[in-house]
Amino acid sequence: MSAKDEHASKGHRAASVAVTVLMVVSGGSVLAACGSASADDPSESSATGLSTLQDQAPEGYTAKTSGVTTVTAEILAKATPATADMEIWPAQCAQSFQSSAAYQEGSTVETVTFTGQGQVIVIGLQSQKEPHAADDADSVCDTGSFRAPGGEGFFRVPDPVDLNGVPAKGKQIITLTPDGSQQSVTVSYTANLSDREVLTLSVIPDLSSDAPRLVVDSDPGIDLYKRAAELVH
Repeated sequence: MSAKDEHASKGHRAASVAVTVLMVVSGGSVLAACGSASADDPSESSATGLSTLQDQAPEGYTAKTSGVTTVTAEILAKATPATADMEIWPAQCAQSFQSSAAYQEGSTVETVTFTGQGQVIVIGLQSQKEPHAADDADSVCDTGSFRAPGGEGFFRVPDPVDLNGVPAKGKQIITLTPDGSQQSVTVSYTANLSDREVLTLSVIPDLSSDAPRLVVDSDPGIDLYKRAAELVH
């Protein structure tokens, strides 16, 4: 393997670890499981209007809507984030991560995914079956570090994003390869629009791309996130 190919391979591994860790801290594994499940009615536009966001794809991106999917016990069992293979400091953040995006059986989830420029932007909306108070557990985990199979790194909380007066809390994950030669940066945000509606954003490297963006550009995602909040409201 040439030095160039080895460098690219290390970068891809760093990106893969970053995506895995972000899935744990943001609840993205639930969105992924819902996206691969059969939608209740994929041909029908959602009542929330989120699906119309696909018509606002930035230049260089393609958009896909998932339709509305009901969260089942089977989906939750598949998607429950596991920190067993990760070491997280401070230790209390492991529990905080697992509860950072609470999904309820019987609630509905829909996503709009934008792929392009070496990255993937996922906007997700959960309409919860029962009222759920905002969880402030993340406040104890503003910064920290982790070690996971294939890499290690740290996380921090970026400035919140304002969604028409509702603060969206974020997590930024910075992953390093074991030799420290490559890094990958991913980001996610979660906002409780009401006691039943949770809007999320994830921006991750496109691992299916020949040239995934290792350090994501969150600006297009945040712009779409703000538009999504306007549509849902």
